[in-house]
Amino acid sequence: IWYSGKLWRAVSIDPSDNSVKLVTQWNISVLPYNADNNTAFQGSYMEQWLNDTSVDGFLGNLREPDKFIKKDSVWNATMTTETTKPEKTTMVTDAVVLLNIYEYTMSYKNASSSTRYLNNGLSWRTLTPYSTSYVRVVSSSGSSSGYSLNYSYALRPSMNLKSNVIITGGKGTAQEPFTIKLGS
Repeated sequence: IWYSGKLWRAVSIDPSDNSVKLVTQWNISVLPYNADNNTAFQGSYMEQWLNDTSVDGFLGNLREPDKFIKKDSVWNATMTTETTKPEKTTMVTDAVVLLNIYEYTMSYKNASSSTRYLNNGLSWRTLTPYSTSYVRVVSSSGSSSGYSLNYSYALRPSMNLKSNVIITGGKGTAQEPFTIKLGS
């Protein structure tokens, strides 16, 4: 999907409102996760930059985000060492976050590391804390493990498109991505 000058990949559909979860195809920036050296996404530097509506923030550089993006999306940021669906003990409500490790894992059932749907051949940070001092990172090969907060890693923002967004063209490929506009 082509939106705001970026190529996005569809991850899932929320059946409660038919919004579509997207993640950028490519890494957008390299940022420290949290200046306070903890794994909480809420209140982190990462959360602030992704949801900043000024020209300095990510959300502020998207086309008409109030019309296209579901601002009150709920994301699972529960700490886990597993890649299975985590309990819902730490939930975050934001317009833009990062994918959690379970969402990434679900994208590659029955596929090898190199052919995983969301593997872009680059390393990037997820929303999932691995421990009190590590957050999950997906490696360039597609595997994942916990990495220290002391290292800056690339990120791939994730958001939910509102259900009133419609496809206007394209074939859904990287070469000819779907284009979108607001429906009625």
